[in-house]
Amino acid sequence: MQPRVLSRTDSLLARRAAAVPRGVFNVAPIFTEWAEGARLRDADGSNGKPGKKITAPTENSAIPFEARSSFFRATEGAVYVPILFEIDPESVSWDGDKTEVTVFGAVQNSEGQTLYPFEQPVELTKNADGLVIYDVPIEVAPGPYTFLFGVMDNQSSKVGTRVMNVEVPDLSVDKVTLSSILVYSEGRQVEAAAGVPGHAFQFGPIQFVPKAGDMFTFKQTDALGLFFFVYGFGLDAQGQPNVTGQYVFSVNGAAKGQTAVERLQATPEQAIGNAEIPLANFAPGNYKLQIKIVDQVKKETVTKDVEFVIQG
Repeated sequence: MQPRVLSRTDSLLARRAAAVPRGVFNVAPIFTEWAEGARLRDADGSNGKPGKKITAPTENSAIPFEARSSFFRATEGAVYVPILFEIDPESVSWDGDKTEVTVFGAVQNSEGQTLYPFEQPVELTKNADGLVIYDVPIEVAPGPYTFLFGVMDNQSSKVGTRVMNVEVPDLSVDKVTLSSILVYSEGRQVEAAAGVPGHAFQFGPIQFVPKAGDMFTFKQTDALGLFFFVYGFGLDAQGQPNVTGQYVFSVNGAAKGQTAVERLQATPEQAIGNAEIPLANFAPGNYKLQIKIVDQVKKETVTKDVEFVIQG
């Protein structure tokens, strides 16, 4: 599938409205010619006509941050991509326990055209791990993209930017495939709309609080939360899926144990994996979790690993 090209505003906005589910982040119907700090401008000022390509994007490390992408299947072959921003707390200004920043950016396709420009002022605090995080959702077709992201400290006007080359996978292939594994610390029921800034990791009424950092870190009093989807499995003679899952643990390179094989909740389109595993009986150490998924109809197996640390 070729990446979806946004180059003609009127027709593209109509296509976007028809193809993107309600709630997916769609803040500005413009195509960016110029970007500086937290501001974006199209080629015709503000009237939303097609803009030129952004050329020679650069990075600025004045505010260090990470922007981590996850991938979940959406409609009509598109991919839902929640972006988790992890902002260095030492690089932004604080008023008590709060900081005010603007998270901004856009996505550039392989032809250099820009889509999904966004600019979101937000007040943030540190999470339970002492990190400053925020999430923004986008939705694109599979293919190669350049993600142009930035964070501005609203008090000092200091800006950090990142340029990231990302290959968005095709999750509509006819083989057993896993989405990204969402590792979370908490899942809570909310009434807010899903698929908007600050709720990018909300699926249905459940908003997940993703774990952040280069290594997922837990305490023995925590539970290891896991959420993911399975796609591309077969159906039996009655048109029903039969997908099973199992979690296999190792610690410091040695086998730790495994859960029983369980059948996943599934529709003909997708299966859901969701577990909250108490860690009280897990000794401190470096762990690897293998998620083992078996399509009992097609007799296909797929695995994915998650590494995490339990602190003493």
